[in-house]
Amino acid sequence: MQTDAPLRLITDEIPEGDPIPLERRQQNRRSISGRATVIQAWGEPDSRQNKIGSFELKDICDDGLGAISQEPIQVDTRVTVFISPHGPEGGYDLYGTVVWCERGEQGYEVGVRLDQQMTACA
Repeated sequence: MQTDAPLRLITDEIPEGDPIPLERRQQNRRSISGRATVIQAWGEPDSRQNKIGSFELKDICDDGLGAISQEPIQVDTRVTVFISPHGPEGGYDLYGTVVWCERGEQGYEVGVRLDQQMTACA
């Protein structure tokens, strides 16, 4: 049944951010679990600083990784993620850049854009 009534907002409050959040990922993510050692690197090559930490892994795809960190990580920080060997599977290293970090219930949720060289490892 069609009416001629004008459209109106149900509430006067306008939500912050995107009212219809769209998925930014272009690859399907696969769930992953476990802990990984992470080295964060920032600064210019001649004065680079490193910090060792850990990630609780959440999901992965060819071009990204989702994880939880107990400490915030600054956007644009370069990271190396060391995935330990498990059973017959060998370990491997992933290289990328932190693209977002938000406070979550279990720590800081982190999104890492992986370098292209990683695609053969996933």
